Amino acid sequence: MELEWDAGKAARNLNEHGVSFEDAALVFYDPGRIEACDGREDYGEDRWATIGFAHSAVLYVVYTVRRGQTIRLISARKANADERKQYRQANRRPEEPAASDCRAEGAIGCRGGHA
Repeated sequence: MELEWDAGKAARNLNEHGVSFEDAALVFYDPGRIEACDGREDYGEDRWATIGFAHSAVLYVVYTVRRGQTIRLISARKANADERKQYRQANRRPEEPAASDCRAEGAIGCRGGHA
């Protein structure tokens, strides 16, 4: 896998979002990452968003694929609460109850179960 980015864009991203593109690149090695087409606007190219884990944080990374194989990073930030929830749900083990399930059942060891 080959990754690339614009150095100026990387510096602006770090300043605006506090996430380096070097750290953002690590999400592509997360086997649990989730991806979707970024269809918010017509950018003149296919853009993708991935949510993945890097350095103890869940990140939201937007990228495009160039020349069929090179991943070009466009932006990266810490995932918001909804995106972190999507990531957790996608990576939940089948035998692991959802947080709402354990609150209802009063299961031991569930985070946030003391509402």
